[in-house]
Amino acid sequence: EAPTIGSMFLASVLLKLGLVGLYRFIPLIQPSFFSPISAFILIGGVLSSFICISLLDIKMIVAFSSIIHIALPARIMIYRTYSSSHTGLFILLGHGITSPFIFYLVPKFYTYSSSRSILINNGLLAISPTLVLL
Repeated sequence: EAPTIGSMFLASVLLKLGLVGLYRFIPLIQPSFFSPISAFILIGGVLSSFICISLLDIKMIVAFSSIIHIALPARIMIYRTYSSSHTGLFILLGHGITSPFIFYLVPKFYTYSSSRSILINNGLLAISPTLVLL
């Protein structure tokens, strides 16, 4: 069980560093390898989506969905055109700003219901509408 600050750091910094490393590494590989790398990223994103659907813990859902959302700019940045590189970097910037705030809200759910289960927290809108809007 990772502390929330560790999850925030992972989502905001470490996933982005991996993608920046991929961005820097792409010019060194042959274009014939782009399709296998893109397929590997797509399969990883789809499998992570299936895992995320089966989870009940809110913190794990946020963590897996963060990984799933990183698969999109990874696939975009592989093609190394001007627009794809900048689009991928803008998605990374937006994800780096919003993802820690989502991890910050998970303990707030826990304080209201004393559980991180999505089954118990499904009526949170009736209790605290402002928390759901954040």
